[in-house]
Amino acid sequence: MSLPGPFLAGQRLTAGQLNDATQKMMKSIEVSTAGTINTGIGATEVNITKLALGPIPQVNGGLYRFDMRLVVQNTVGTDDFVISLRRDTALTGTLIRAWTIFAPQNVAVHLWEVWADVPATVTESVNYFVSAKRTLGTGTLSVYGQFATSTQSGVSCSRNGYASEYAVIA
Repeated sequence: MSLPGPFLAGQRLTAGQLNDATQKMMKSIEVSTAGTINTGIGATEVNITKLALGPIPQVNGGLYRFDMRLVVQNTVGTDDFVISLRRDTALTGTLIRAWTIFAPQNVAVHLWEVWADVPATVTESVNYFVSAKRTLGTGTLSVYGQFATSTQSGVSCSRNGYASEYAVIA
């Protein structure tokens, strides 16, 4: 199965083609667990199990967007941490993207949001995993499921276009 399109000028589209070609939510997780879901994250990479996403059916030629929102707190204000998105296997799977949380210079609770576009080159069903580890400093990181009453960690995947529209500029 492949995505319809890209379409030609003047082409008549069916409802199914239009639905398949437009943005579509594939999977979404909102963590409602009150308090921390992972604590003591240091120099060893830790899988954040509540943010595992999948299986996600991907089609060759699709472009998938991952949006991630983490509520975090570090114990040392000068530490840096990296958040990783991996596929297939937690901790050892193929690294898709990694983002650094730079030291916020204090130890308050912070909302951290990122996104990534991931092109699919084959039709397959994929599981994704989120992990964290410290890359600079001596303290630890905690990840909250839900902080206070309204701020939640979460991750989602949506199909938002075609891989042919995606370019990496070096």
